[in-house]
Amino acid sequence: MQCRSTLSRLDSMRTGELSTDEADAVSSHLETCESCHESVQDLQAFASSIRSLGSAPAKSCLPVVSDAVCHSFDSFEVDGQVVHVAFSSRGITRIDLHEQNAEDFVNKYRRRFTRELRRKPMPSGYRTAIERALSGQVTSLPDIDISHLSEFEQEVLLSIVRIPHGEARTYEWVARSVGRPKAVRAIGNVMASNPVPFLLPCHRVLPSSGGIGNYGYGTEMKRRLLAAEDAPVDEIESLARSGIRFIGSRNTKIFCFPTCHAARRIQDANRTTFHNLEEASRRGFRPCKRCSPAIA
Repeated sequence: MQCRSTLSRLDSMRTGELSTDEADAVSSHLETCESCHESVQDLQAFASSIRSLGSAPAKSCLPVVSDAVCHSFDSFEVDGQVVHVAFSSRGITRIDLHEQNAEDFVNKYRRRFTRELRRKPMPSGYRTAIERALSGQVTSLPDIDISHLSEFEQEVLLSIVRIPHGEARTYEWVARSVGRPKAVRAIGNVMASNPVPFLLPCHRVLPSSGGIGNYGYGTEMKRRLLAAEDAPVDEIESLARSGIRFIGSRNTKIFCFPTCHAARRIQDANRTTFHNLEEASRRGFRPCKRCSPAIA
């Protein structure tokens, strides 16, 4: 029997399909042909390797796929109000007080972020930070994940973290801080759609025209948050009604935003007010380096 005929019959021989004469002829050839004998050994080694794959099944890819397409969420109550918190492996992605029902929150999140949410206990530090922020206490910023936003939106939201606790800045100030002084309206849109309020403190951003301004959770809540941080809310509104935007010190010839801690330390005898930047500049006052009410 030739090599080709022998090798073509190996599988049939293994399954017992060959006649006795053919099986004997194949065996006889394998005993005398070193090349065919080596081929059989190679096949046996390959078959052994294939069988070993079945004994150790691959690890499920479900966790990897799930992490790629899903975020997590958890809920808790503060003063009878439900707080929903969504988070990824990188940090908090959304805080929401609008939706009382978890299902509505999940559906709303899916529409905005095109991600599914699965319920999972949040890290304890997330809840602590949110509770402290809602009560007006100083808190360190936990991990935040706003990678789904545009570069401009991320830059704007991270800039407002620099506004000190108990103080406020204007939309114009935020626009200048990100190098876009003419983008005041765009800044307002970013504040209105802030997915992580309280921790990214958009409540500390006020209109340049004075007063408290609008807020996604209502003006009263904005006023309450600022007051809880010890910001001079009544003074802000009183000054706005008089058209006053800045406070200056006759001693230092420096002017500030009314909420600046430096402005709040000015004694009444040295205190003066300005309706606009031009008035402050005309009277020889320079902007505070701490709160930067204008470009020096």
